[in-house]
Amino acid sequence: MASLEQFRFSYISHYTISVHTHIVFRVTLQDSESTNIN
Repeated sequence: MASLEQFRFSYISHYTISVHTHIVFRVTLQDSESTNIN
């Protein structure tokens, strides 16, 4: 049962990091585009 909890925790952590990285990448991309326009 502990292995299942560890698997869930690692999966959620990986998913959260992936989403966070994706959001940061999108925001950085939008910032660079806006500065290019300005």
